[in-house]
Amino acid sequence: MVPFDDAAGGGHAGGGARAGEVFAWAPRAAGLNGGLFVADAIHFADYDVIEQPPDGTFSEIGYLPITGFSLGGEPVEAEGLNDPDGGGWGAYMRIEGSGTTGLSPSGTPASDYDVLDYEIVGFDGFATYGFDAEGDVAVEGEINDPVTLLAGSLIDARVDFVPSDGGFTIEGTVSLTVEEVAPLFAAGRLDVLDLTILHPPEDYSFTSPTTVRVAATSGTDGSFAAAASAEAADPAVLEEPVDWDAVAARVTQNFLETGQWYH
Repeated sequence: MVPFDDAAGGGHAGGGARAGEVFAWAPRAAGLNGGLFVADAIHFADYDVIEQPPDGTFSEIGYLPITGFSLGGEPVEAEGLNDPDGGGWGAYMRIEGSGTTGLSPSGTPASDYDVLDYEIVGFDGFATYGFDAEGDVAVEGEINDPVTLLAGSLIDARVDFVPSDGGFTIEGTVSLTVEEVAPLFAAGRLDVLDLTILHPPEDYSFTSPTTVRVAATSGTDGSFAAAASAEAADPAVLEEPVDWDAVAARVTQNFLETGQWYH
């Protein structure tokens, strides 16, 4: 089992500039031991089992623990996240999907999803992730008062196996609906959850001719998009300096005055 001591307090640097829509999460509003924070990207580990029988289909079950958040490419301090002493909170995305396998236009293996459902579950305590004796993904540790924070399903997803040194790198893009949000938990445009996946050969292994096991402490990043993001405002507007402390203060004040987040 792999703990996330290095992610305690949410320390994870994201790459690039603003990753997606800015959002505010309030774990305490969902009954968790964590404070309000503002971010534009979520960073995940990935523990997955993928079955690929000879009939050209596949099925997948996975747990993606949240290891941290970032804003404008800089780490965000998410109070209490993955506190190894168990006094904070944690969260993971559970996914279950299926689809078909084939070849990309370049002739390399590729997978297209027909179904992909997920839920992001928050809990108090500290969890470890790995695989049990049967080879299934296992979550162990002190997991108290679990609550579904977000849930949704497939818009579009594709994963390619791209030739690289030592084998194939898994590269994927996933777009998911956001159909359920815990009351009072989140503020911002959470219409679509986009994931990017990048796993080099050392992140996965074939445990049988038809079974792929992914065990990666990084390589999956998420961001939210507005449903009409293709018609977004002038990009120059997005580059103007923003006082994120003021944003957090305004969101908090709205909650105190009205009992609601902007969502």
